[in-house]
Amino acid sequence: MEQLEKKMVLGLLLVALVLPLFANEYTLHIVILACFYVILSSSWNLLAGYSGQVSFAHMALASLGAYTSGLLSLKLGIHPVISMLCGSLVTGLVGMLIGILTLRMSGSYLALTTIAFSEIYRIVISLEYEITNGQVGLSVPGLFGESGSKVTYYYTAIALVVMIVLIGIQKLVKSDFGLTIRAIREDETAAAAMGTKVVRHKVIVFAISSAIAGLAGAFLAHYTLLVSPEMATITEMGIVISMSVIGGLGTFIGPLLGGVSLSLISEYVKEFGNYHLMVFGLILVLVMRFSPMGIAGVLASFGTRKRKETSVQQIKKEV
Repeated sequence: MEQLEKKMVLGLLLVALVLPLFANEYTLHIVILACFYVILSSSWNLLAGYSGQVSFAHMALASLGAYTSGLLSLKLGIHPVISMLCGSLVTGLVGMLIGILTLRMSGSYLALTTIAFSEIYRIVISLEYEITNGQVGLSVPGLFGESGSKVTYYYTAIALVVMIVLIGIQKLVKSDFGLTIRAIREDETAAAAMGTKVVRHKVIVFAISSAIAGLAGAFLAHYTLLVSPEMATITEMGIVISMSVIGGLGTFIGPLLGGVSLSLISEYVKEFGNYHLMVFGLILVLVMRFSPMGIAGVLASFGTRKRKETSVQQIKKEV
């Protein structure tokens, strides 16, 4: 699985490097949106896939990062790069606070609490018209100015962000800390009996995951030049969860595959409006029925079968 992941990441990296040479601005725009979802689904996968904490507040936290960064740039004139980092930091701190308050709960209690937070947050930003401009949305400065012809710059910037986030998650998961959170996911009681500070580890993961979500939301705000309450809806949260699960929950490559594939599919079915969610739901049901490990699981099984066939052929030749 690890070798397969390395080959696929290398292949996607090569595609990403050559893509600006022949792709038009619309294609790059689609890829930028796909990268946004890859960051979000990877950060949610870090929380749910590796530590076993299912949260529905991820898009609300991404929206918080977007509003924080947008308001700092708009009201105080702070450069978007700095305001994006501030948005990520604020979101991480809020995520830590939510984690401290909620992560002693588990299962459905944690899920319901994060749904409640998400809805309360969305209602507040919708009603605070003087600060957030309500349902109309807040116009924010662009990362590379107001020009709409700098898609290549945005593409390069978000590709770097994706690379940094994925490398960071990979390093974290492979570290002793990563092994600990996976042990907590497998058996929380046993981990606590071994002396692990379960709640502390959960809170740290929640804060890191929230900070990454806030960074993604802030980047999207300064790319689209608009942030609105629509980002924080449960529907958007469902899309992120679908990408993680369809790609392969608890795998490194899964959110990358899910984010890219579902973003491309959504472009083909977007003319059907909200019915595209039915397509996502159908794919999700099929994946859960036939491949619980998602696309990553299918590819891993295929790679294992090929290696077995190659080994059998070599043995036959030697005989």
